[in-house]
Amino acid sequence: PLAKSLAARLFAFALLTALLTFAAVHSQNQAQAQENFTITGKVINGTEGASSPVGITVLLLVTGADTRLIATDHTSTLVDGRFEFQQVPVVGDGVYAFSVDYAQVFYEASLGLGDLSSEIELTVYETTQDASAVKVTNQVMVIGDIDEKNKTISAIEFVRLTNSSDRTLLPDLNLVPNNAGEISFLRFALPPLAEELDVGTDMPGGDIISIGSGFALTSPVLPGDHFVDYSFRFPYQGYEVSYRQSLPQGADVYRVMVPLRLSTVGIDPLQPVTQVEQEGGSYRAWEGYDYQPGQGLTLRLPGLPQPSLGARLEKSISSGAFWKVAI
Repeated sequence: PLAKSLAARLFAFALLTALLTFAAVHSQNQAQAQENFTITGKVINGTEGASSPVGITVLLLVTGADTRLIATDHTSTLVDGRFEFQQVPVVGDGVYAFSVDYAQVFYEASLGLGDLSSEIELTVYETTQDASAVKVTNQVMVIGDIDEKNKTISAIEFVRLTNSSDRTLLPDLNLVPNNAGEISFLRFALPPLAEELDVGTDMPGGDIISIGSGFALTSPVLPGDHFVDYSFRFPYQGYEVSYRQSLPQGADVYRVMVPLRLSTVGIDPLQPVTQVEQEGGSYRAWEGYDYQPGQGLTLRLPGLPQPSLGARLEKSISSGAFWKVAI
């Protein structure tokens, strides 16, 4: 009887364990079914007359709110550009990043979970090497500070540009330009002897290269609006400085802003406009309009401050030339 009772208890325990294991697996499978979903989408070609790309790879990266990588996957587009990802984990506060590499240009889109309830669209474009497709709508140079002791000017330029075509500008550094229409990359001018260049842009990829008296960007320029901001420092001698401010992409509006505290500084040949209030500061402003690509202007800044007598004396005493004359 004892053996039978023990055997019965062992059988019951084994049965209970099996039932609990089955329930746990079933519950886990249900949870997994609830936590995964399917994403459908389509890669479309935004260039007029071009067909949707077939057989290109679409990548998916899923990250959490802490940017931790949760899942990755890839698939290929079908005849009509459609694609599908199955068994994608549900991450309520996560980011779903899609990307494709088409015609040597990287296109991407980052979406939240709420944006995936319907079919998503990724747009790609055919390319062009004609930089005339890009036009600067607004370019503003702000004089941030003038170090009168060392005779240097610190400035930052804010450039807002647009690619109004339906093709991505793909720079080609091997393309030898014969005229402005064959330049395939964005160029920006700098004053002579400018240094400490720092460039920021919303256009991913590409490099900053020195070219002529300025620099160029090799980033692809997708259709739509973009920005390029760059700061620098340059020297001056005497009471004024002038240099050629070329505008390779042209500009609908070119503006220079100078803080009110630098009251002696002027800007030629631009026209003065209404005082500007920006980020808690007051600026005098000058503007010019409707510059064609490559037209530019000769910018002159008169009335620059000079170092005080004490600063000049300190600089001369610290120089080797002073001691050579003194001795």
